[in-house]
Amino acid sequence: MMAVIDLWRHRDGTPTKRDGRGLRWRVVVAGWPSTACRTRAEADYINAARIAQGRPRPSDGRTVGERVDVWLAGKAGLSPKGREAARVAASWVKGEWAGMPADEVDPAQVQVWLAGLRTDHGPASPSLKHKILQCLRGSIGDVADLSGVRVPSERPREPRFLSAEDLVRLADECHGWEAMVMLLGTTGIRVGECCALDVADVSPATR
Repeated sequence: MMAVIDLWRHRDGTPTKRDGRGLRWRVVVAGWPSTACRTRAEADYINAARIAQGRPRPSDGRTVGERVDVWLAGKAGLSPKGREAARVAASWVKGEWAGMPADEVDPAQVQVWLAGLRTDHGPASPSLKHKILQCLRGSIGDVADLSGVRVPSERPREPRFLSAEDLVRLADECHGWEAMVMLLGTTGIRVGECCALDVADVSPATR
Protein backbone atom coordinates (compact mmCIF):
# COMPACT_ATOMS: atom_id res chain seq x y z
CA MET A 1 0.00 0.00 0.00
CA MET A 2 1.35 3.42 -0.99
CA ALA A 3 -0.61 6.60 -0.40
CA VAL A 4 -0.64 10.18 0.78
CA ILE A 5 -3.77 10.51 2.91
CA ASP A 6 -5.57 13.77 3.69
CA LEU A 7 -6.54 13.51 7.37
CA TRP A 8 -8.78 16.58 7.19
CA ARG A 9 -11.00 15.49 4.30
CA HIS A 10 -12.97 12.38 3.40
CA ARG A 11 -12.74 11.06 -0.14
CA ASP A 12 -15.92 12.96 -1.03
CA GLY A 13 -14.34 16.22 0.13
CA THR A 14 -16.33 16.61 3.33
CA PRO A 15 -14.42 17.54 6.52
CA THR A 16 -13.31 14.76 8.90
CA LYS A 17 -13.44 14.95 12.69
CA ARG A 18 -9.79 16.07 12.62
CA ASP A 19 -10.45 19.03 10.31
CA GLY A 20 -8.11 21.86 11.28
CA ARG A 21 -6.38 19.94 14.09
CA GLY A 22 -2.88 18.51 14.01
CA LEU A 23 -0.84 17.59 10.95
CA ARG A 24 -2.96 17.23 7.83
CA TRP A 25 -1.15 14.68 5.64
CA ARG A 26 -0.13 11.09 6.36
CA VAL A 27 2.32 9.07 4.26
CA VAL A 28 1.64 5.32 4.15
CA VAL A 29 4.17 3.11 2.35
CA ALA A 30 4.33 -0.66 2.85
CA GLY A 31 7.12 -1.64 5.20
CA TRP A 32 7.53 1.85 6.63
CA PRO A 33 5.88 3.40 9.70
CA SER A 34 3.22 5.93 8.71
CA THR A 35 4.41 9.53 8.93
CA ALA A 36 2.30 12.66 9.50
CA CYS A 37 3.28 15.84 7.62
CA ARG A 38 2.21 19.48 7.71
CA THR A 39 2.23 20.10 3.95
CA ARG A 40 1.28 18.08 0.89
CA ALA A 41 4.65 18.84 -0.71
CA GLU A 42 6.51 17.33 2.26
CA ALA A 43 4.25 14.26 2.20
CA ASP A 44 4.74 13.77 -1.55
CA TYR A 45 8.53 14.02 -1.14
CA ILE A 46 8.64 11.42 1.65
CA ASN A 47 6.27 9.14 -0.26
CA ALA A 48 8.41 9.26 -3.41
CA ALA A 49 11.66 8.77 -1.48
CA ARG A 50 10.37 5.70 0.32
CA ILE A 51 9.01 4.15 -2.85
CA ALA A 52 12.37 4.70 -4.55
CA GLN A 53 14.36 3.35 -1.60
CA GLY A 54 12.25 0.24 -1.11
CA ARG A 55 11.55 -1.52 2.16
CA PRO A 56 13.75 -0.54 5.12
CA ARG A 57 16.54 -2.69 6.46
CA PRO A 58 15.70 -6.11 7.95
CA SER A 59 14.85 -6.60 11.59
CA ASP A 60 17.61 -6.12 14.15
CA GLY A 61 16.50 -9.30 15.92
CA ARG A 62 14.61 -7.66 18.76
CA THR A 63 11.32 -9.09 19.98
CA VAL A 64 8.04 -7.24 20.04
CA GLY A 65 8.33 -6.86 23.81
CA GLU A 66 11.77 -5.23 23.56
CA ARG A 67 10.59 -2.81 20.92
CA VAL A 68 7.44 -1.94 22.88
CA ASP A 69 9.60 -1.08 25.90
CA VAL A 70 11.55 1.39 23.75
CA TRP A 71 8.31 2.83 22.35
CA LEU A 72 6.88 3.23 25.85
CA ALA A 73 10.03 4.94 27.13
CA GLY A 74 9.55 7.52 24.38
CA LYS A 75 6.18 8.49 25.87
CA ALA A 76 7.74 9.86 29.08
CA GLY A 77 7.01 13.43 28.03
CA LEU A 78 3.26 12.91 27.74
CA SER A 79 0.72 14.01 30.32
CA PRO A 80 -0.04 11.52 33.12
CA LYS A 81 -3.22 10.53 31.31
CA GLY A 82 -1.34 10.04 28.05
CA ARG A 83 1.38 7.96 29.72
CA GLU A 84 -1.23 5.75 31.36
CA ALA A 85 -3.01 5.19 28.04
CA ALA A 86 0.32 4.23 26.45
CA ARG A 87 1.13 1.90 29.35
CA VAL A 88 -2.23 0.13 29.04
CA ALA A 89 -1.81 -0.30 25.29
CA ALA A 90 1.72 -1.64 25.77
CA SER A 91 0.55 -4.15 28.37
CA TRP A 92 -2.01 -5.58 25.94
CA VAL A 93 0.55 -5.86 23.14
CA LYS A 94 3.19 -7.48 25.35
CA GLY A 95 0.62 -9.86 26.81
CA GLU A 96 0.04 -11.35 23.37
CA TRP A 97 3.19 -10.74 21.33
CA ALA A 98 6.08 -10.01 23.74
CA GLY A 99 8.31 -12.97 22.87
CA MET A 100 7.78 -12.97 19.11
CA PRO A 101 10.49 -11.59 16.80
CA ALA A 102 9.13 -8.32 15.47
CA ASP A 103 9.65 -9.22 11.82
CA GLU A 104 7.62 -12.42 12.20
CA VAL A 105 4.40 -10.69 13.22
CA ASP A 106 1.65 -11.50 10.71
CA PRO A 107 -0.60 -8.48 10.01
CA ALA A 108 -3.53 -10.82 9.34
CA GLN A 109 -3.13 -12.35 12.79
CA VAL A 110 -2.96 -8.88 14.33
CA GLN A 111 -6.24 -8.03 12.60
CA VAL A 112 -7.89 -11.21 13.92
CA TRP A 113 -6.55 -10.58 17.43
CA LEU A 114 -7.80 -7.00 17.53
CA ALA A 115 -11.22 -8.02 16.19
CA GLY A 116 -11.68 -10.55 19.00
CA LEU A 117 -10.19 -8.46 21.80
CA ARG A 118 -12.23 -8.54 25.01
CA THR A 119 -11.93 -6.97 28.45
CA ASP A 120 -13.56 -8.05 31.71
CA HIS A 121 -16.57 -5.95 30.72
CA GLY A 122 -17.09 -7.34 27.23
CA PRO A 123 -15.71 -6.54 23.76
CA ALA A 124 -12.87 -4.01 23.79
CA SER A 125 -13.88 -0.50 22.80
CA PRO A 126 -12.80 1.07 19.49
CA SER A 127 -10.78 3.57 21.53
CA LEU A 128 -8.74 0.83 23.25
CA LYS A 129 -8.20 -1.02 19.97
CA HIS A 130 -7.02 2.18 18.32
CA LYS A 131 -4.46 2.82 21.09
CA ILE A 132 -3.20 -0.76 20.88
CA LEU A 133 -2.78 -0.47 17.12
CA GLN A 134 -0.90 2.80 17.61
CA CYS A 135 1.45 0.99 19.98
CA LEU A 136 2.05 -1.81 17.47
CA ARG A 137 2.65 0.55 14.57
CA GLY A 138 4.93 2.77 16.62
CA SER A 139 7.03 -0.10 17.94
CA ILE A 140 7.29 -2.57 15.04
CA GLY A 141 5.93 -0.68 12.05
CA ASP A 142 9.37 -0.44 10.44
CA VAL A 143 9.67 -4.23 10.13
CA ALA A 144 6.01 -5.34 10.01
CA ASP A 145 3.61 -3.78 7.52
CA LEU A 146 0.54 -2.98 9.62
CA SER A 147 -0.78 -0.30 7.27
CA GLY A 148 -3.66 -2.55 6.24
CA VAL A 149 -4.79 -3.38 9.78
CA ARG A 150 -8.00 -1.58 10.66
CA VAL A 151 -10.03 -1.01 13.81
CA PRO A 152 -13.58 0.37 14.08
CA SER A 153 -13.98 4.13 14.19
CA GLU A 154 -14.94 5.65 17.50
CA ARG A 155 -18.55 6.78 17.62
CA PRO A 156 -18.91 10.25 19.13
CA ARG A 157 -21.02 10.25 22.25
CA GLU A 158 -24.14 12.33 22.18
CA PRO A 159 -24.01 14.90 24.99
CA ARG A 160 -26.70 14.54 27.64
CA PHE A 161 -27.70 17.76 29.34
CA LEU A 162 -29.34 17.98 32.75
CA SER A 163 -32.66 19.72 33.07
CA ALA A 164 -33.08 22.37 35.77
CA GLU A 165 -34.93 19.82 37.88
CA ASP A 166 -32.14 17.26 37.42
CA LEU A 167 -29.55 19.82 38.51
CA VAL A 168 -31.48 20.70 41.65
CA ARG A 169 -31.86 17.03 42.58
CA LEU A 170 -28.13 16.46 41.99
CA ALA A 171 -27.22 19.43 44.17
CA ASP A 172 -29.53 18.21 46.94
CA GLU A 173 -27.59 14.92 47.03
CA CYS A 174 -24.21 16.67 47.31
CA HIS A 175 -24.46 17.55 50.97
CA GLY A 176 -22.30 20.53 51.80
CA TRP A 177 -21.54 21.24 48.16
CA GLU A 178 -24.97 22.32 46.95
CA ALA A 179 -23.96 25.91 46.18
CA MET A 180 -20.90 24.84 44.21
CA VAL A 181 -22.85 22.28 42.17
CA MET A 182 -25.50 24.87 41.32
CA LEU A 183 -22.83 27.38 40.33
CA LEU A 184 -21.09 24.87 38.07
CA GLY A 185 -24.35 23.73 36.52
CA THR A 186 -25.79 27.17 35.82
CA THR A 187 -22.69 29.07 34.66
CA GLY A 188 -20.66 26.49 32.76
CA ILE A 189 -17.40 27.37 34.50
CA ARG A 190 -14.95 24.57 35.23
CA VAL A 191 -14.11 23.12 38.63
CA GLY A 192 -10.66 24.70 38.66
CA GLU A 193 -12.11 28.10 37.74
CA CYS A 194 -14.74 27.75 40.43
CA CYS A 195 -12.17 26.90 43.11
CA ALA A 196 -10.14 29.97 42.16
CA LEU A 197 -13.03 32.38 42.69
CA ASP A 198 -13.05 34.78 45.64
CA VAL A 199 -15.42 37.49 46.88
CA ALA A 200 -13.82 40.16 44.69
CA ASP A 201 -14.85 38.21 41.58
CA VAL A 202 -18.56 38.64 42.36
CA SER A 203 -20.24 41.72 40.92
CA PRO A 204 -23.42 42.68 42.83
CA ALA A 205 -24.46 44.90 39.92
CA THR A 206 -24.47 42.14 37.33
CA ARG A 207 -24.84 39.17 39.68
